[in-house]
Amino acid sequence: MFTKKKLVGIMFLTLVLVLGFFYVLYVIGSNTEPYKVAEQFVLSSPEIKKQLGQVKSARLAFLGYEVNYHGSDGNANFKIAISGQDRKAVLFAKLKRNLGEWVVINAKLVKEDGSTVNLIQDG
Repeated sequence: MFTKKKLVGIMFLTLVLVLGFFYVLYVIGSNTEPYKVAEQFVLSSPEIKKQLGQVKSARLAFLGYEVNYHGSDGNANFKIAISGQDRKAVLFAKLKRNLGEWVVINAKLVKEDGSTVNLIQDG
């Protein structure tokens, strides 16, 4: 039988392992090639700058991504938290990989007041 002290220790260790696992997933997601393409889109978008002011930071939202690829094709979805000089927003970006090159094919900016701006729509 477990003592109360051992049980608390096991629960703490389990919590640390679970949080560590999710942190590793976050680090992996924020270092993928498609995320870097999406981040560059944020930093170079004149419309995002117009809506939020100069971008101060852009970071991957915790567990805010999905990346799938096989060979030279694939797709990815990201949720990116953006802090601008004037406002904050979240960007929902969809990317497609064709012949090894990642391209943003859909991007929607959701500002903190709830209003949305479609930056790119699937064609």
